[in-house]
Amino acid sequence: KVRRPAELNVDVMLNVGTNTQLKLIIDPATDNVLLARGMADMNITYNPRKDDFAIRGDYHITDGVYNFNFQNIISKQFTINQGSYIRWNGSPMDAAIDVSATYKLKTSLAPLLGNDKTTARSSTPVECIINLSNRLSSIDLSFDINVPTANPEYQNILSSYFSSQEMMATQFVYLLALGGFYS
Repeated sequence: KVRRPAELNVDVMLNVGTNTQLKLIIDPATDNVLLARGMADMNITYNPRKDDFAIRGDYHITDGVYNFNFQNIISKQFTINQGSYIRWNGSPMDAAIDVSATYKLKTSLAPLLGNDKTTARSSTPVECIINLSNRLSSIDLSFDINVPTANPEYQNILSSYFSSQEMMATQFVYLLALGGFYS
């Protein structure tokens, strides 16, 4: 008579401290990778009889980087913003992701505001923000551009240039590739 080995269910509570690094390969084809440190209380379960592996818990990112590569032309390292997180509630690939990361540079606003404005010609801080949302299995990327020191008049003019996601993406790529705005 053959004895079947006993099956062992696994149920682990895991406290992740800030010294633990998380590496998520967002897109292996482009080598877009998220490297983060954070905190979490997580529950990991495995039932071999049902072949059920589950993770539950929120991973709150305290610091990290998102390595963004675009068509072998652009390769930039973005700093992950506070408040970013990954929320597991079952299947590891079904985790919800809400991460924003910023790349900072200085450039002229002249291509958008015109060369006649003296302050537009000077070098102005600009933040390129990339947002990762949805599920790990189907991450949505969106872009945003922030000019934190621009006065309200300039902010209104600039917002008209970023009114559609298509135009936002165009300006975003120009900023990263050429270091300036597209006129």
